[in-house]
Amino acid sequence: MRTSSTHSTGRRLASLVVVLSILPVAGAPAATQKTLRTGALVAVGTTYCTLTNLGDKPIDVTFVMRGNQGTVVASETKPVAPGQSEQINANIGADLTRCEFVFSGSPKKLRAAIQLPDGSTSEAR
Repeated sequence: MRTSSTHSTGRRLASLVVVLSILPVAGAPAATQKTLRTGALVAVGTTYCTLTNLGDKPIDVTFVMRGNQGTVVASETKPVAPGQSEQINANIGADLTRCEFVFSGSPKKLRAAIQLPDGSTSEAR
C-alpha cells in the first residue's frame, strides 16, 4: 500500500509541475513591445504624429506625443489597418516635440513621422 500512495503522490506532484510551468509569470508582457521614435522638432500650432502600416496585418499602436521635458502632450491607442495611416494631433505652443509609437511585432513595415503645420517633418523607420 505504501508504494501505491507514494506513486500517486508522485503523479500529483508531476501534474502540479506541468501546470505551473505553463502559467505566465506575473507582470511579464504577453509579447515584446517595441518603440519607434521620431526626432524632435520645435512645434508651434497643430502637430501630427502619423504612422503608416505597409504590412498585410492590422497592428495596435499606442501613439504618444511628448514635449521638451518628456511630458505626455497627447496619447491614444488605436489599430492601424494594412495599407493605411493613422495619426494623433495636438496644439503645441513653441515647444520641442517628438512622437513615439509603441507596438508588438516587427517595425520593418511601419513608417512613422512627426509633422508640423509648415510641412516640416522628422521620420522614423
